[in-house]
Amino acid sequence: MTSRPIHLCALLAICATGEAADVQLQLQLNGRQLQIQGGQIFLGGNMVVEEEVADASKTAPDPAGNQVIELADGSSLHGSLDAIDSARQEVAWRRADVSGPLSFPMPLVSRVTFAAGAVQEGKAHATVKFTGGDWIAADVVGMPGSKVQLRLSDGALLAVDRAKIEWIYFSKTAAPECYDGPTSLAGWTTDGGWVYRDGALQALSPTPIGRRIDALPDQVEYFFEVEQTGALWAFTVMLHGQSVVQRGFGPGNIQLMLRGSELRLWTQMGNEMKTEQVDLNQALRAPGELGGGFKPERTRRLQCRVLEDHSSGRFIVFINGRKAADWNIGAGRAGENRGGFTFQPMTWSAGSELALTRLRVEPWDGVAIEAEGSDTDRVSVGDGQRREGRLEAMTADKIKLRTRAGLVEWPREKVTFVRFARPKNPAEEDAPVARVRLAQRGEFDATALSLRDGKLKVRTSFCGEMALAPAALREVEFLRLAWSPAKTGDAIIFKNGDQLRGLMDSASAGGKLRWRPAPADAPVEVETARVAGVLFAPREAKPVKSGVVARFRNGDTLTGEFVTLDKEQLVLETPQAGQLKIARGNLQALYFSATGRPAVFDGASERDVWESGIEAPGSAPLPRTKRTAPPSAWNYFDGSYSVARPRSAGVAPSNAAGPSLGRIFDGLAERAEVSFDVTSHGADIFFTAQVFSEPDQPGYMLQFQPQGIFFYDMRPQQRARGVMQQQFQFGENVGKHSGTRHIRLLADRASGRLAIFVDGALVGNVGQKIADGSRNLGRGLVLSTQPQMPCTFSDLWVGPWNGQLPGKAPAPIAPDTVLLANGDEAQGTVALATPTVVKLDSEVGPIDLPIARLTMINFGGDSAPRRNVTRLRLADRGALTVTSYRVENDSVLCQSELAGELRLPLAAVQEMVLSQRGTGNAERGN
Repeated sequence: MTSRPIHLCALLAICATGEAADVQLQLQLNGRQLQIQGGQIFLGGNMVVEEEVADASKTAPDPAGNQVIELADGSSLHGSLDAIDSARQEVAWRRADVSGPLSFPMPLVSRVTFAAGAVQEGKAHATVKFTGGDWIAADVVGMPGSKVQLRLSDGALLAVDRAKIEWIYFSKTAAPECYDGPTSLAGWTTDGGWVYRDGALQALSPTPIGRRIDALPDQVEYFFEVEQTGALWAFTVMLHGQSVVQRGFGPGNIQLMLRGSELRLWTQMGNEMKTEQVDLNQALRAPGELGGGFKPERTRRLQCRVLEDHSSGRFIVFINGRKAADWNIGAGRAGENRGGFTFQPMTWSAGSELALTRLRVEPWDGVAIEAEGSDTDRVSVGDGQRREGRLEAMTADKIKLRTRAGLVEWPREKVTFVRFARPKNPAEEDAPVARVRLAQRGEFDATALSLRDGKLKVRTSFCGEMALAPAALREVEFLRLAWSPAKTGDAIIFKNGDQLRGLMDSASAGGKLRWRPAPADAPVEVETARVAGVLFAPREAKPVKSGVVARFRNGDTLTGEFVTLDKEQLVLETPQAGQLKIARGNLQALYFSATGRPAVFDGASERDVWESGIEAPGSAPLPRTKRTAPPSAWNYFDGSYSVARPRSAGVAPSNAAGPSLGRIFDGLAERAEVSFDVTSHGADIFFTAQVFSEPDQPGYMLQFQPQGIFFYDMRPQQRARGVMQQQFQFGENVGKHSGTRHIRLLADRASGRLAIFVDGALVGNVGQKIADGSRNLGRGLVLSTQPQMPCTFSDLWVGPWNGQLPGKAPAPIAPDTVLLANGDEAQGTVALATPTVVKLDSEVGPIDLPIARLTMINFGGDSAPRRNVTRLRLADRGALTVTSYRVENDSVLCQSELAGELRLPLAAVQEMVLSQRGTGNAERGN
């Protein structure tokens, strides 16, 4: 093994590629030593275990309703299920703050969640597996004739034809779970790109996919097949653990890695870590066989069967039907087997394909060799014996089996497993429309759904129709979708993150929103108390020529053609509201563009460009098939981007190494500023910024951690012979992390000079030696979160910088500063400005400066703190604070703080923000 220091971002990358198995790493994190060894992560000498999923029962119920509907366009709403009309293919939904029911086409509905959080413990002590992938937790009441009587946890009785039952597992504790699929993405979680297609989970990128399992029997069998092309056999399977998609390694975890012909195992039982390894060429070689014994089929299919006896510590692995390993990994506590199944590819190449198929997680009867017979019933008893025959009786007390030797009878409490004979000619089943999960364990397909008398009527293939109260349901996953449709229409954004798409009918300050879920629908009224704002769909608008961008002290911005500026007022010709006259005292800066391209950029404009991102320098794009381009990994509102939460249904956002946000800034000034806020969600802030970079022109990389920054020049000079790391510690000048940090980067692109500010404090200065020549930094920005460490980026702003570093003490009232395109500047007072010239009164006398040579005029002074008032974000990089508004007839009538009463075409407004986020930034452009 090798030993080398490394920072956290590189450590996570190594974990994602599988190198962690062979490398020992160490670093300091918050004053504690962080180590990774053999796939384990230690912090301060203790094993890192990921946090449990928050207990939903401890969360206050949402006032809109305690159920959640998720739609195929990525939006979701709290409320309650009102009706299901199978004939009209519609689902009706109610919210407490909407005047009437909302109707959604059934193909648009992805999932309805009735009870969030962990599965509730039930009273049933048997797991009943039906043919196909259906199963439930129940108690066996009896078996009269060809029917098996079952009692669910809520007391409901079911009569099931024995031909529909595959097996029954009896437990002395609560019934464990099982899985037989895949049948869809329902129940799976991934922070990367996977899709379900034709009975397989297909990888779009080398990212993990996992399934949570709350309870397992002590003896369990895992069976799965992997199909791949164009790459070396290399993948990792993680069993157990406290998180669905594994990123750490904790007590009870088992990691099995196949790489080429090498099979490795790591496990942690108590304080002991155990490692095993086997060469498959040797282990799978038959007696007398020459050459290697590991020979994947030409179709590139590999079959893996894993048998685990948790209470004895036995762990057996079969590869392609041959025993590869039989290990003792340390015994666990009986009755405490639980966790999950996580799979991750460890190699990837352009054009490669990988699919996970035929996955089973089910009880194991303790016999390693699979029984060949399928036309007999089999009974397994706790002492290890297994008998075959014809099951004749099954009650709460006894089980009777007719064997060739005669009738055998056992007390019910001694029997652990009953496997039924497979029917020779199974009946065809109707296609499912949904997958139903019970609150107290169980999931099955529904061939029809309806809501009557407050209960969900579910038609199944194994017992006809079931009536289930909402309290008995965990979720219903609709299976009609092959792909998520594009996000279209306007969208109401609620304060709790809910979204409702449709069409704005009308709205007014202090009143209610009138909203149409679809153009042909009757409008409903939405109370605005819980509404954050509205995102408007793009409407046809005239192209805007951006001659100047005006920024005002209250945070407003306007784009248009410059008319004039004197000592009293600014006159600006805007495409939205015509000519506006605004008092000069409100003006903070003017940004000029001789090319007609924007001189400044913000996160609220062209958000599709931001979300598409750019390739980081030196990286290779992940392969995508034509039909599987993933949706955006970001949720957007009010200039703020947060990572979209992974869904266990539908297509998960691509998140191979943390999603990225970024773009190229055409027309970026030579002296430029990049500023933004970053907010963590209950944890320290970790993220990476590639700044002033382009795919063929690498700039700087900054990796932000709680106590400082790792800095890299990605295009070092020849003498450096490699990328050199610098560290900038925050020290006492940067305040304690309170959830949000403000980042400000000031750069001279030609020389490569960069100043790094965090929360207003200078934490790092980067300069180039004269002998190194010019640096010529690029025009791009990429912000990337770390896997499992989501954060939110907001108040993104990029524009010219005057080349002066802000001082610690507040400056006196400053004169106006004029910045020229060549980097020169002049100070004084702007007496008059026209579309062609700026007349500046300076210390050396009057100066005339051509507008064509200008980049910026800064008028000094501070910005006003942003207030929680209504703002209209315009479609051309503008924003207006309004004291009142009314939306009607495709127009917005409003009272602007700066410009008075305005009438704007609705096509000019991209966003109406009723409840703002953040406090604004008073430092920009200084």
